[in-house]
Amino acid sequence: MSINAIIGNSLSGLFTNQAALRITGNNIANVNTPGYARQVVSQETVLVGARAAGVKISEITRVVDRFLEQAAFTATSSLSEYTVQREFHDRLQGVLGRPDSQSTLAGRINSLFASIGELSLNAGDNILRQATLNSIQSFADETSRVAQSIQDLRADTNRQIAEQVNKVNDALKRIHELNPLIIREKILNGELGGLEDQRSQAVAEVAEILDVQANLQPDGSVHVLTETGVVLVDTTVRELEYTAPGTVTAETQFDQIKIYTLDAITGERLSAFQNLDPNLRGGRLRGLIDLRDDQLRDLSLSLGELSASVIDQLNAAHNDNASVPPPNSMVGRLAALPSADDHQFSGRAVFAVVDENNQVVGTHTVDFDSPGIVSFNDAITDANTGLAGAGTLALTGGVMSFTASNPAHGVVIVQDPAAPSDRAGRGFSHFFGMNDLIEGQVSGRYETGLVGTQTNDFGVGEEVTIRLRDGNGTVLAEHTLTIAAGTYDDLLADLNAPGALGNVATFSLDAKGALQVTPNAGFSDIRVNIVNDNTSHFGTGVSFSALFGLGDKYLADAAKNLRVLETVANDPGRLAVAKFDLSAAVGDVALSIGDARGALEFGSLETQAFGFNAAGELAAQSVTLGQYAGAFLSNAGLMAERVTTLEADNNAMKTEIEERLSDVSGVNLDEELANMVIYQNSYNAAARLLTTAQELYDTLLNAF
Repeated sequence: MSINAIIGNSLSGLFTNQAALRITGNNIANVNTPGYARQVVSQETVLVGARAAGVKISEITRVVDRFLEQAAFTATSSLSEYTVQREFHDRLQGVLGRPDSQSTLAGRINSLFASIGELSLNAGDNILRQATLNSIQSFADETSRVAQSIQDLRADTNRQIAEQVNKVNDALKRIHELNPLIIREKILNGELGGLEDQRSQAVAEVAEILDVQANLQPDGSVHVLTETGVVLVDTTVRELEYTAPGTVTAETQFDQIKIYTLDAITGERLSAFQNLDPNLRGGRLRGLIDLRDDQLRDLSLSLGELSASVIDQLNAAHNDNASVPPPNSMVGRLAALPSADDHQFSGRAVFAVVDENNQVVGTHTVDFDSPGIVSFNDAITDANTGLAGAGTLALTGGVMSFTASNPAHGVVIVQDPAAPSDRAGRGFSHFFGMNDLIEGQVSGRYETGLVGTQTNDFGVGEEVTIRLRDGNGTVLAEHTLTIAAGTYDDLLADLNAPGALGNVATFSLDAKGALQVTPNAGFSDIRVNIVNDNTSHFGTGVSFSALFGLGDKYLADAAKNLRVLETVANDPGRLAVAKFDLSAAVGDVALSIGDARGALEFGSLETQAFGFNAAGELAAQSVTLGQYAGAFLSNAGLMAERVTTLEADNNAMKTEIEERLSDVSGVNLDEELANMVIYQNSYNAAARLLTTAQELYDTLLNAF
């Protein structure tokens, strides 16, 4: 072997072992760096022809198990999905309070009935009356607070979705920028480890936000896709867009997250896009969207159902009772019904007027089953004729009123116990809200009593645009209903036409005049959105959607802004806890201030079972008001427990996968120190060989 060959061998050994020492030192320096994968040096013999001529580094490899790395990405997505949900449910549980607290919804209902029970022992005590009203208002305030808190949490999820979209875009851009750098280094046989670590960390950031798979390409680049195969990065990069609404309410319609492809040269968005929401299977985004559109929405609907039932039952009892003294005038809520319409009532209602001594001045029973009483006008005429000027019943602008002619007199409306009046399950006074006790932002009950064959009372040419979506927010159908002269059945036929909404759902009026939306075969989770509605029933300003309660807000908002009506709140004497004596003739006393029969009727609501509609995750059921409040709180607790358990399970899975990945990719200090000794010795040997070659040259030169 020539001296030059010896020098060549020694230099190759020096350079190779120097590089190996640098890689080993880098491994040791990053022993605690999250996401760092150790690098190993592969060496091979340098051949000149068939003769060995030293050593060189053939490859510097980042040690990673691609299967475990992908499994770690998937585990990260799943864990992040449930972690963000657990965080929000923790906040919600703080809003709802401890299960054993009397300040919860169930506790407030118990306190309400406890106050009514005390009032029934001394109905004439104004202090007890005020305490009862305070208990009712406390329940109303707590319900309104929880309802607003749920919407506030939904608004926060919406804000975080926008933030997460921006983070994804930044990470995707970094991956796209790193790909060509890695390709270049691979061609030049350079060190890829640092660049690949940065790219892997960027993919991990994306995986935390949404489910991804990273497919390694032969040139060293990676293509990033969702689990469903939607491409996020290949030779070009995609950009996500989410337009967040400024405010969030129960009626807010959220846009889906769009995926745009960017032009490879200009970086501008191309016009075509995909919707990400239906393709999300995990990650923080999936968790936030499920919270906003499903879990918190379901809770808001369940709370609205509870509130609507409490309002309805308290008002039913209050309308059955009478205050002492009764008011001079009763004015109902806006029913938006014209006086010429068929009344659709059955049974009988009693209209009475009493003087300042609670003695009967006039009384008349309207029999709605009488052949001569067909319309509201007929019933009003019959009542006014029978009262002979003592009082006046009127339906003006869709609002029913009953007023005593003498300002010192009072009016009472009661049910005939033998055949109580009934329209859509409510008595006359209850249906029109003549003597209501409590109200919310909306009623939450939309049994209109209308029948399909009646002439619709909307204005010809008015329009309502209805959009049907699935649980992912994907638009299934949209149709603009243009009001034409005809019946309600004609309007339903328009909605149910195949080219309208009929391919997705069927619209119908049930026996109580409530509009039902039934998904067709192949569709299950249908969400009704009102895009635009300029209709007005009988010119009252009550729209088609408001009349029939179409859209989430018409149930969820029943739990918002609850309050005892001012007429009662400002005068505890207006709390109706007495019963009108139907046997009293003109001149007889029909009301007593100490009468507690109405209070007992209120108290009986505590143990009565009422029918609740399916709302959110709670199925239709027949339970007491307190039991439904408990079911609402239990459902919220079960949601929290469910996501906490899933978070713990996925955290254990992620930890296990990361430990296995660390066994493969992690830095072992003992191994690296041993390698350092080996490379150091090899470096020293190569240096010694170079020294020997130098000595040989010196000897040869000195010989001459």
